[in-house]
Amino acid sequence: MAPTPAKRTHDLINEALGLIGPRTTKKTRLERITNNDALTALQVTEALGKAIPRLIDAYRHPRQLIVIGSSLALAENTPEIITGGAALPLEVVRENERLKLAYKSLVLRQPQLPQLIEEYRKNNFNKWHDIIAMIANTCSQTRSNDSSTLRDKLEYFLVDPKEVVPRELSSKVARGWNNQWTAERLCAQRYLEKFHKDPDSFMLKVQKGARKYQQHTDWPAFLYNASAYDKDDPESGLFKHQALVKILRHVLIGPSAAKSNSRVTLPRRCNAAILGILNINGNLIAYAACQARFILNSQTDWGHMDGKFDGGAFYDRITNYFKTGLEQGDEAVTALLSWYQTEVFENTGASTSDEPEDDSDDSDSEDEDAKIERQCQRRHTQRNTGNGATASDGDSRTRNNAGPTA
Repeated sequence: MAPTPAKRTHDLINEALGLIGPRTTKKTRLERITNNDALTALQVTEALGKAIPRLIDAYRHPRQLIVIGSSLALAENTPEIITGGAALPLEVVRENERLKLAYKSLVLRQPQLPQLIEEYRKNNFNKWHDIIAMIANTCSQTRSNDSSTLRDKLEYFLVDPKEVVPRELSSKVARGWNNQWTAERLCAQRYLEKFHKDPDSFMLKVQKGARKYQQHTDWPAFLYNASAYDKDDPESGLFKHQALVKILRHVLIGPSAAKSNSRVTLPRRCNAAILGILNINGNLIAYAACQARFILNSQTDWGHMDGKFDGGAFYDRITNYFKTGLEQGDEAVTALLSWYQTEVFENTGASTSDEPEDDSDDSDSEDEDAKIERQCQRRHTQRNTGNGATASDGDSRTRNNAGPTA
């Protein structure tokens, strides 16, 4: 009997790994693997590592996404196998949902993945660890390569053409809260007025570990087109900073595209073409935001935590903003994604200024998510009223708890 496609892929990958191991260079692979089918099977599986940080999850390890995610997907209709019938804490439920959605996104990219995992479980599961290591290595290299090429692109944050990046920021450790230029952009938008009153004192508080000013639940200034910001509407200008557009063009199309103000034709070997990215989604914007923050901060290595700031939770918050908005048909989120589609793939255009302006938002009485939820409810009610319907209480959304976009 002829082997199944998954068994065939399983055998080809094993053949390739038997010649090279999981961490050899591309040149060595091409020299040692003479069977083109085996090389292709290996490359297709390894390519998941290129997609994971950009499209699936920027922080979680591929082992979590694939091993735990696949188990959760298998047990989707029989949760008692996983939980033993006991109720899980809400945060565990949410994390499991993130992992399951991430795994399903990987399956969309490689439909054979569930059957391939099953083949390894039946035959030689130890080899599966080598494959996970290979994917994880590619994932780390992909994220590192993006960070490396973006490291010195502080000019992406410039708005005023007369402004220049301070020379001392060529050193990574001089950035972050050690320099007023980068600190101003890392500062939460709602605390900018306080920051401008006494930058040195504000920076010193953060350096000493003040958690209040390092919360992932506050949107940082570098996400905003500040000229459009309204303190009573935290969504106004949010995710409209041209630095995010330039980072996406840099990563997806190439560094030269980040400097272009004209329509772009995708190069055949650019990352967007290789990964089959035709549309900008919330995960890509979240990845760009995390890369933007890494450019500005003083970290020399990519990490989950930057002082008291939780990068992973920041990423989840952004992906959830877009996921929840799309699920609820929020026109503002749909319009924002359309704007990105035009800015990244069609034409950057002449954008409005992102120069920070003074705002009087120095209040801690209500967090941004509460205001955003209220704005969403208002839009939803207006939309339904226009359709002769009444908005239900169940349509309100909480943007900082659900899982990432699948």
